[in-house]
Amino acid sequence: EVSHVTTYASPLHMHGKMLSISTDSARIYAMCAGFFVLFFGFFASQNFVTTALGDAGDLSLGLLYGTFALCALAAPAGLAAMRRGRDDLAAERNALVLGSALYAPFLFACSNSSWTLFQLVGSLLLGAGAGAVWVAQGSLLTKCSEQSQRASLAGIFWAWYMGGNALGNVAATFIEETLSLQGLFLSLGLVTLCSSAIFAVGVQPRSKLQEKDTEQPSMTEQLIPDNLEGPDAHSVPPLQAFTGLFFHQPTLFLVPALLFIGSENSFWAGSFTKILSQHGATDSIGPVLSCLAGADMVASIIAGRVTDSCARTWPTNRVILTPPGTAVLGVGVFVFLIGLVLLATRLLFTPDAFTNGAPIEAFICAICFGVGDGVTNTVVISRLGCLAEDRGWFAPEVAFMFFQSVNVAATSAAFFYAPVLPLDTSLAQLWMLGMLGLATLVFFALSETVAENEG
Repeated sequence: EVSHVTTYASPLHMHGKMLSISTDSARIYAMCAGFFVLFFGFFASQNFVTTALGDAGDLSLGLLYGTFALCALAAPAGLAAMRRGRDDLAAERNALVLGSALYAPFLFACSNSSWTLFQLVGSLLLGAGAGAVWVAQGSLLTKCSEQSQRASLAGIFWAWYMGGNALGNVAATFIEETLSLQGLFLSLGLVTLCSSAIFAVGVQPRSKLQEKDTEQPSMTEQLIPDNLEGPDAHSVPPLQAFTGLFFHQPTLFLVPALLFIGSENSFWAGSFTKILSQHGATDSIGPVLSCLAGADMVASIIAGRVTDSCARTWPTNRVILTPPGTAVLGVGVFVFLIGLVLLATRLLFTPDAFTNGAPIEAFICAICFGVGDGVTNTVVISRLGCLAEDRGWFAPEVAFMFFQSVNVAATSAAFFYAPVLPLDTSLAQLWMLGMLGLATLVFFALSETVAENEG
């Protein structure tokens, strides 16, 4: 029988008079820095891919997302093969290093618009790298954090990621003014390679580090000690476990919310900026998106802390599955829907409001979209890892394969039908998907409450 433990290891530990960061937390912060650099380079260049390459740019991005979805499905099996029976984080580190390095060939190929074949091959490599990077990220975050602090660390990670996104978009204009288009792609390709170096140096395998802190065993290790370590830890093959998640009632209730997250990401990244441009507020796109990114970063950090606080206030043996954590996710969806309603009413009732630049409502919509995006992604990233720990029969990366496959499918579909559907139809479709996600989140919380009571 395992005794109940009420204290958790903090990411900060005192050693005499020195305050040091635990090695697992240091790995997470190194991963955050790597993602910041990687997506600074990628998002700074993405703005110029379609304009510089024309139809080849659209085809390249289509291949990129398709390859991303397929490789996300294969990533858990690849991680399992790289582990060779050891779970020392070397597989996650190698996936981050190799996956991030695969971003550079596409950017180098884009430096010459006549290198169409190399651009298409580069997009395939980038998609493969993206699948490896994002699945490894979820696995590393799960294994290097306690349930009591996982949402907070997920919020910090998302803030760093969005920071690279925002700064990359802002810096792209200044870089282009200083360099030629060829110089821009070459320099940003080198920037993405720097992220590989950060991952290689900062995310060291546990076997090669002498841990300097005396971290307590995690709650998961105490409750289900044989489920997460060793070569026979997860007997269910990754693809079989992935398929099983779609037939498991609680995770099935999460699918509409995950589809909404993918759709809302494509909406604010694509349709929202087009709305501003089509209504004559092109000069306001930069400030509006900066406002969105700022709200996204702040909301992700706050959402992580609130989620962890809720889990500690209402402790159970299944922290992931408590209704308070689900409620935080529901708040994120609801706030985004408020922004949609405000944007729709402004367009329908006062379509000429954008003639003198973006009105104050556009900035309010941006804040709502940023808050919704930050909250939903933070909670899902943290909770999927806990879901894997709670179940025990599948590895953490399987949960993130589940998330990325649904998320990328929704994003790709949204980018495809957005130019075809009328704007009011797209808004209504996204709003209804969000309402469906809210409704199914209620059933998700209720089903897990029943499971806890029966357990």
